[in-house]
Amino acid sequence: MLRDDTAVRERAVSEPGAHGGTRENWTNPYLLDLEGVLLRAATSDEVDGRSGVTHIMYAALTADVEARDRIRYTNPRGKRRVYEVDGEPLWFNGPSPLTRYIKVSLKATDL
Repeated sequence: MLRDDTAVRERAVSEPGAHGGTRENWTNPYLLDLEGVLLRAATSDEVDGRSGVTHIMYAALTADVEARDRIRYTNPRGKRRVYEVDGEPLWFNGPSPLTRYIKVSLKATDL
């Protein structure tokens, strides 16, 4: 486990859309608690040229996070923020449990 922090992954519900396609509905998303995460502000050398990335989240390899998800996080002071996942998470599968994790780039939203 990386930390004792918990975040909530929000995943939109896919619904039938116009012309036979599907659309994402965020009104009542699927929720999943992600335990043992570390969330911190991104530095310029961590964003890999992606514009708008504000934070990086580290989580266990078993964390179910995808590129279109949102992450809801409440900091230790009680302030809640919602972040959009920016791109696919990067996987690091090192030789020890401390070096096995995913790295998720996040963009702060006004939600």
